[in-house]
Amino acid sequence: MINLRQFQLLGEEIHAKLKRHSFDEKALPAVAAEALSIIELENDFRLDELAEFVIATKIAQRVDEFSNLPLTVYRCEEFFIQILVWMDATTAIHEHAFSGAFRVLVGSSLHSVYEFNERERINSQFLLGDVRLKMAEILRTGDVRPIHPGSTDFVHALFHLDRPSVTVVVRNYYEPWAAPQYTLELPDIAFNEDGLSCDQRVKLFCRLLAAAGDLNQEEAVDLLISKGTILDFPRLFIVLRQNYHLLSAELDWNNFINTALDVHGQLAGHLTPWVRSKKRETSLVLARKEVKDSELRFFLALLLNLPSRTWIYRLIREKFPESSAEDLCCQWLKRLREQERLSSAFIELAKKANLGSDLFRARLNAAVPFERSDPRSEAFLRAAVTRVSQQDFKAYLEEAIGDGIESTRALDAYARLRQVTELDPLFID
Repeated sequence: MINLRQFQLLGEEIHAKLKRHSFDEKALPAVAAEALSIIELENDFRLDELAEFVIATKIAQRVDEFSNLPLTVYRCEEFFIQILVWMDATTAIHEHAFSGAFRVLVGSSLHSVYEFNERERINSQFLLGDVRLKMAEILRTGDVRPIHPGSTDFVHALFHLDRPSVTVVVRNYYEPWAAPQYTLELPDIAFNEDGLSCDQRVKLFCRLLAAAGDLNQEEAVDLLISKGTILDFPRLFIVLRQNYHLLSAELDWNNFINTALDVHGQLAGHLTPWVRSKKRETSLVLARKEVKDSELRFFLALLLNLPSRTWIYRLIREKFPESSAEDLCCQWLKRLREQERLSSAFIELAKKANLGSDLFRARLNAAVPFERSDPRSEAFLRAAVTRVSQQDFKAYLEEAIGDGIESTRALDAYARLRQVTELDPLFID
């Protein structure tokens, strides 16, 4: 059985310390983080023990979709403690309307912390601005982080690397002054997911689209384009977020975005980069569900959460200090190509880009005639790896080696790799 006593003791200790602070919510992150750091917690979890707990517990549970399995193991008037079991679920970039702390109990996670600089307020439910990564780290078993409410201190996302990963969360219930709790989506959107997703008009229109799709897919597409775009922009965004798969055909998307531009003007211009980012995210998350290899899951986490090669290399060096980050990227890409059960979207793009070839060396074939001792070779390798502009890359190849056949070959490999949106960060400094 799960040792409930350890969580009871943890809850009582936090409660006693918090009482000395008059149950001030601002004290909870530090108090909870300290208690989680000190206490020894058993981390041997089995599904049969979890099943026995679910059947026998008298603690009121929160049956929500946060994690694959959320279990409340302590509850009092001021706060509660949860065990969150993660298999393939991934958190969105999100703020908190509560305070607390969490500890990694089993497994490890890629933890990314962001900031959001608001540029335009549509209403209290929907903001536009800049989503920027501030910090990324690998959290391992035993690591503890405080949770602060609002948009200024702790906007983050977790990508769980191991199956399972388990976290223990100590948190209070709700702090209304920190509401709404925004979800952030790249490149520039912050929205109240709970409020908008529960909106009756949104829910009914999404159900209407589902019913139409069951009868006639083309009619569902037409309703989304002709009627959905009439909704105010925040509601349109949520409807699109749940139904953008209906617009997978290029013609349908073009019809939708042109209609949305007519209705909403420049606001609709934010939808195109957002849906591109969302499709990329979905592809990587679906791929992760099919990958059990821990190194490949780590690589997919880096591609999903980090914006550039600089960030990716930094985290690879942290985890694998004895290996070349570039060489590991190449090896992982080749192994991803060999995964037969990746999402169909990712496999299609991978084949298109010929990911069986070494990512960087594929566009460095022209360097073969040079000896490694030749300084021109080293300069070529460094410059070619960091080139992003296809035009600049071609010009550099022609200047460096003057070999039309090899230049074309390398440039072609580079161009094909650039078609794979999942790999975008590898081509950004």
